[in-house]
Amino acid sequence: MKTCEASIHAIILAAGTSRRMGKPKQLLPFGDNSLLETVIRLVNKWDFSEVLTVIGREAEIIQKEIIVNDPSFRWIINSSFTNGQSDSLKKAMEQIERTPLNAMIFLGDLPLLKEETIQKVLNAGKEKLVQTSKPFVVRPKMKGKVGHPVFFGNAESEWFQQLHGDQGAKPIIKKMNDCTEVEVSDEGILFDIDTPEDYLEAKKWSENR
Repeated sequence: MKTCEASIHAIILAAGTSRRMGKPKQLLPFGDNSLLETVIRLVNKWDFSEVLTVIGREAEIIQKEIIVNDPSFRWIINSSFTNGQSDSLKKAMEQIERTPLNAMIFLGDLPLLKEETIQKVLNAGKEKLVQTSKPFVVRPKMKGKVGHPVFFGNAESEWFQQLHGDQGAKPIIKKMNDCTEVEVSDEGILFDIDTPEDYLEAKKWSENR
């Protein structure tokens, strides 16, 4: 079988307001690093063409606190982050100078993803790129629920410009004819950290893994 040589970008969405947390959750301590740095380090273990991390609130402080010495890494500043996750996704897609594009979307508040889950979704996306030139999406699924990361293959940047609010790319996924769900054993695909209670539970879970 032909191998996949396509350019694949990683996008980390981390520009939320942290309203329910009461303070910027990106810099909350998590293990040996901050919450966001934990996700960045996890994503950087794979050979993506580029890793784009979108931040908004406290962007300058975040950049000073999290130093990433990797030429494939880039911060994207979303000054209109209060418009919701969809706006941050649009900002990231605008930075990818390829069409069609391939991108794997991560959330900056999902630090408990297993490496094997990322590998499964990435491998499934690469296999699809060899098989088809048509648009598709790959998502991890556990116990009937789908989560992140989400792989978009052969997608068009302009699709994302129509998004609004905090629903992310759900409207695009609903219109996709080719949706693959990869079964995983990983509650981390669903465990986003929004509240102080979520944060404490995630820390406890991480320490016991």
